[in-house]
Amino acid sequence: MTSERRLGAIVATGFGVLIAVGVTAALGFRLWLGSQRGQRAVQQRLDTWVAQKSNGRLHVGKISGSLVSGVRLDSVELYDRKGRVALRAASVRARYSAAQVLAGRPVLQVDVDRPELDVDALTSGEIDLESLTRVVEHEGERTRRFTLDKLMVHDGTLRSPARHQSLTHVELEARATLDQENRLGDRGAMSLLSMKAYWHGAHGGAPVGASGTVRWSVPDRRLDADALTLRVGQSHVQVRGDVRADEVDLRLATLSLAPEELLLFAPTATPPRRPITGEGRAVGPLDAIVVRGTLRPDHGEVQLRGRLDANEREGQLHLLLDRVESDFAPVVVSGVVALRGKLEEGGGVAWRAHGSYQRREIDPNLQVGKLGVDARRRFALARPGGHFSGSGRAVFGEGVRMKFRLEVDDPGQAARLVAGPDVVLPSRTLHLRGTYVKPAAGRPSLVVRRVDTRAE
Repeated sequence: MTSERRLGAIVATGFGVLIAVGVTAALGFRLWLGSQRGQRAVQQRLDTWVAQKSNGRLHVGKISGSLVSGVRLDSVELYDRKGRVALRAASVRARYSAAQVLAGRPVLQVDVDRPELDVDALTSGEIDLESLTRVVEHEGERTRRFTLDKLMVHDGTLRSPARHQSLTHVELEARATLDQENRLGDRGAMSLLSMKAYWHGAHGGAPVGASGTVRWSVPDRRLDADALTLRVGQSHVQVRGDVRADEVDLRLATLSLAPEELLLFAPTATPPRRPITGEGRAVGPLDAIVVRGTLRPDHGEVQLRGRLDANEREGQLHLLLDRVESDFAPVVVSGVVALRGKLEEGGGVAWRAHGSYQRREIDPNLQVGKLGVDARRRFALARPGGHFSGSGRAVFGEGVRMKFRLEVDDPGQAARLVAGPDVVLPSRTLHLRGTYVKPAAGRPSLVVRRVDTRAE
């Protein structure tokens, strides 16, 4: 499971625990909630249930409501076995109809105020999330249809100190429907009507937002995505399409990466002056998915063509560079790159690549940034191109480790580069071993045995 999917599952489970606690409290009431004695009894039963099912400990400051129409829990805190607060909320309110619950078709409205979720605590293994999931699945066997008519989250927070990331000021509105065929959830739909928050990373932050609808059918082995949209600052991406048992049709409807957001993930890079835009599509049977896409940097175009085999988890891609030019570098580049890759069982990726390129250099004295595209290219001087080849492997675990070898022959510069970088993330360490040779010099002009650098 990728880090993004894992984080999504953790977040969903976290809010699911809050919802499950509220529903369990409502259905388990045997005492009048207005009395202190009744509240203590319900609190003890909830705490015992959570301890048995998850190895955690639950504290609820106050319980109020009605068995018939809904329940409210105030000052909710879930602790792991080490006593850390993994999940807390100022209040959780669940509104429902007892008649619909007894009929096996519950309809809920859930409102969560100021939830705080510690992703690191939930992923440490000190809380048994798998057992909680099994309990929810078991209880779902008695339900023919479950409708979450509305889920509202106000001023939520998700934190991961280990990853130096957090989401704050989360405002979310969603709804979902789960139907039972063999088990609850075999068919369903989930709509994220609105999600707004502020993302904090190691190198800054940006406002984020998301929306869209997903529908699925396990018996039909089908998943449909309708206008799934993610926004980060001025950047955004939208995906549409469906995945079936034996074929896929996914469309990257829009893609726009703004320079400001690129700097958040690569703070030492020189960003383009304008957003990188593009679109793409992947369509066909799972063993022969055709991939086509286009990226537009500052100037020029990058076309992506290829074929993927989802069953064997391998594929080949071709990148066509058509007069690609950046505002920050006085060079126009055209070329082709052929890439083959395969996903490995252990969570890694192995790849091989080769290609060639041609370039035209622009006189830097012409003040590149002030000239139009056509004017700059009229003054560009043709230079001999070159070719390259390489291979490598990336392993994904707690972090990312990449090792590869790259060889570049550039007759225009009368030079040859052989490099073998070893990149480790998130330690941000680069080990570089390589040789840069100008044959005309008769001997290597630069030999790099090892370079260790840390970008703080």
